[in-house]
Amino acid sequence: MDEGLGTLPAMSTLFNTSVRHIEEAYKILGHKLGWRFLYTPAETLSKPSSLVFLGLNPGGSKFEESQASCKKGNAYRCERWDKDERLNPLQLQVCTLFGMLAGAIGVERDLLMDRTLSGNLCPFRSSSFANLPNGEATMEFSRELWRTVLDEVKPTVIITMGNETTRQVNLLFDQAGTVKFEPTGWGGVTYRLASATVNGRTTLLIGLPHFSRFRIFGRASSSQFRPLLAAVKKHWA
Repeated sequence: MDEGLGTLPAMSTLFNTSVRHIEEAYKILGHKLGWRFLYTPAETLSKPSSLVFLGLNPGGSKFEESQASCKKGNAYRCERWDKDERLNPLQLQVCTLFGMLAGAIGVERDLLMDRTLSGNLCPFRSSSFANLPNGEATMEFSRELWRTVLDEVKPTVIITMGNETTRQVNLLFDQAGTVKFEPTGWGGVTYRLASATVNGRTTLLIGLPHFSRFRIFGRASSSQFRPLLAAVKKHWA
């Protein structure tokens, strides 16, 4: 990590500590378009979380005010990102995924979404991942940020959206067991089921394609996701 960014100690004030480090790194690494940390309330970082959902980084070519959390609930269902005041296609897919997960483990969908620790691996906004300023150092910071978070919250299941997110998160863990690739029903596109050792316990890692490119949820058939739901149900217990 670049000199001057410091370390990210695990502590009871993890949310405030993480936000402070993001603010410092934002300036040091030369970001200009704003940042966003959690897509859920800060409380989802104040106690162990069974489920974590991570995208890559906030998209956009214009500056937006930085946000540390979403106080209303899960931003994927509570916020309106398009001008017509409806959930956009990416949000709808996330909601559909959580509806399937909620059905598998026997909870209410909105409650599951609002209690799931959600965010992006990299908190800094860019027009595309390729245009992320100071990319290598930025991703090193992002991995260390989430390494500290995941060590603290000790999730049972981690879901990553997008191949780059999955690749970066996999760098944080010691793999345990067999990696399986299952069809999504979208041509030859697959999703990934694996497990890792986190603080001496086995955590399920689910790597999904990015929903902005592949609208794999909400299609006519959801049978391809039975292995995913079975794995979640097994680990949840």
